Amino acid sequence: MPEYKNQHYVPKHYLQGWAKDEKISVYHIEDGQIPVKTSISNVCSEDYLYGNATHVEQELQKIEGLHQEPLEALRSGNYLTEMNRRERLLLLSFIGTQRTRHKRVRADIDAGDGILREGFRIDMEDGVYDDRIEWKDHIDSVDDKQDSLVDAAALGIHLNMILQGIFGFLVFGDLDGVMLRNPGGGEFLFSDTPIVLDNPAFKSSGGAGLVEGGLQIYCPIDPKRVLFLYDPRVYSVDSNYRGQVLLKSREAVDEVNLMQFHNAENIVLHDSCSEDYLDSLAERMDEYRSREGHVAEIEVDGEIEEVPSIPSHQVPAKSPNIPGCTRRNTRYVEERKRTQKKKMEQVVGSIYRDAFGAADVAVLLAIRKMNEYVGSSEKV
Repeated sequence: MPEYKNQHYVPKHYLQGWAKDEKISVYHIEDGQIPVKTSISNVCSEDYLYGNATHVEQELQKIEGLHQEPLEALRSGNYLTEMNRRERLLLLSFIGTQRTRHKRVRADIDAGDGILREGFRIDMEDGVYDDRIEWKDHIDSVDDKQDSLVDAAALGIHLNMILQGIFGFLVFGDLDGVMLRNPGGGEFLFSDTPIVLDNPAFKSSGGAGLVEGGLQIYCPIDPKRVLFLYDPRVYSVDSNYRGQVLLKSREAVDEVNLMQFHNAENIVLHDSCSEDYLDSLAERMDEYRSREGHVAEIEVDGEIEEVPSIPSHQVPAKSPNIPGCTRRNTRYVEERKRTQKKKMEQVVGSIYRDAFGAADVAVLLAIRKMNEYVGSSEKV
């Protein structure tokens, strides 16, 4: 097997937070608990999800190495209040990257396969690529050429979204954060889509957009900790001097875990939850799980085409009752004032210009730009 064929959409360093001896427990939402722990090499991965270019996977692994720094610091006992600027930005970058890199996002992109294919078919009939592409010998039929173009376009879109996630700290760095701590005997679990977005204040008018007012983000750190980010204009959260909110009741822990069932594609993962406990959460899953269909618009050759889809990161049907979290008397806004979305777009745009529009080269350049932004480990 080629070294970089098996590509993780949830990185192995993240899985390590719940693993023992490189193995982790897996619960299939439809089929129940797998009785034997599974190697972390074999979960949350897919062959050639980010293409078969070795250098792209190598650079993504370098970015993972940066993202591992703050997670290891937190798991080793450091408190959120002790994080320096570099660790904080890398942690937010991990959240943004994880949100955009998983296979469900790629599935959203692939939903437009038919429209892309039709656009490429028209272009090929018009001879658009005759002098632009030198086809490999094994790509000889019209269908093969269309397949190649569609695959390349879909991968390019996905890599662009991953780049935006890498610099996500510019978009949601204005959010405040606390650590939800589970001091009891239970544990926090996570899913194959672990970053959960919510907007309990404005479920009817808002959504799960990263710039929207009322946004909340859940990111499990390990069996005892979940990072909780929130819009401070909309919510007030009481925490202790270590930046922690203690979830002392079993129901509060269950509600946070049910957010993972809501977000999951196929599986949830854990360290030592009982099958009875997981079954009980699965029975309640419909209280939280939301899978509303939408119609996405895609521009092809200057025309707008509609594509039915079930988007990723939908607002859950129900939200956890976080102790000490209260809503302020504020109105809904489509975009928070302190978000730097335009700055993120400028950064990603400059990377693409330097890469002459090539998505794989842009990934190579992203880690250099990341190092410019996160800087040293000095305290802020």
